Amino acid sequence: MLLCVEDQVDCLLLIDRDYEMFGAAMIADELNQARPELSLDVLEESEGEYMVLSDSLREFYVLISFVQEKVDSEILARALSSSYATALSAGIEEAAEEHRSYIHITASNNHPSEHVIAGVLDEIAPDLRQSMQSVRTEFEADQIEGKIVVCQHIARLLSEMLPVVAVHWGQSDLLLSGDCFVEQDPEDFPSLIHVHPFLYPDKTADDGSALGLTTRGARYVIGREIDFRPCRAEFAWMFDRTLSFLRMARMNNHNTVPDGHSFGEDEDEVIRVRYLPPVPGQIPLIALEVERSIEHGIGARARKRKPN
Repeated sequence: MLLCVEDQVDCLLLIDRDYEMFGAAMIADELNQARPELSLDVLEESEGEYMVLSDSLREFYVLISFVQEKVDSEILARALSSSYATALSAGIEEAAEEHRSYIHITASNNHPSEHVIAGVLDEIAPDLRQSMQSVRTEFEADQIEGKIVVCQHIARLLSEMLPVVAVHWGQSDLLLSGDCFVEQDPEDFPSLIHVHPFLYPDKTADDGSALGLTTRGARYVIGREIDFRPCRAEFAWMFDRTLSFLRMARMNNHNTVPDGHSFGEDEDEVIRVRYLPPVPGQIPLIALEVERSIEHGIGARARKRKPN
């Protein structure tokens, strides 16, 4: 299944002190142990500046850049505003503020130089840019997952080696502590770092107790983001069902539950799936709406569960 998403999957490792430099060969060796099918080797390396690795077919690239300055605050702003990020990593704002430099990791199916050239031309010569061959923007879902997993493997390895105080995971715009990031298994996809839920209140509710959530990152699994409509269920339950929805799609060749159909853990749950009409310039959405959850007293058949 083809998905239209950004080619580059990226990660920023925020570091608060000097560290011992490492070589590209070490990264290639570690990745080849984790993903031997890639057969990665080193294409370019400039000590202390950058390194480029690629697979044997030159269809997959990794760029690791060393930046001796702080991350632009605008890049972190949305992630820092997230209650989910602060719940995962207490004190993440202070940790991010303490960093002095960062390592930028990108995994891509286009050579890194193609993105650099495209970015420059977009700014200085848009007419010339339009006449050139475009950077590839549609990818098989398995290719996308592969980039995510490899990027996470590298970021996890370096977070264990270096004084990383915070990690900005770009695919879902999530900021978390280095310790929290290291705890996540790269082979567990999609997991709680690949889907970033942003909570919002139900403005129609009198007491404001019902919350909904929108995702950032789900499109890397199904080509759409998710709007889980407000209900009386707790956030943890809603997020668990969101991940279940994505994992079901992944197991079904990334095809989601059809529009108008429903899913649930058992007969006591009915979560309706609606494909929202596309809006020009915006990422397509799927709405999930709880029609029945006996556990939360939602639906005509609501009743108390019998004790075990």
